[in-house]
Amino acid sequence: MATGVIRWFSETRGYGFIEADDETKEPLYVHHTAILGRGYRSLQVGQHVRYEVRQEGRHPQAIDVEVV
Repeated sequence: MATGVIRWFSETRGYGFIEADDETKEPLYVHHTAILGRGYRSLQVGQHVRYEVRQEGRHPQAIDVEVV
């Protein structure tokens, strides 16, 4: 699994971006439905996360996101 830090997340819009620890990659899109857990799922700027990457269209997305 890859790791990174939440750089921006909008609770009202339900999505944000992860900056990978491997800085050679572009920021990854993360949707609230990709966050593991129950109920309302959200992330905070600066949180460290672990995730898998899935190619959706032209841009990769983070899936199975969990806070570490």
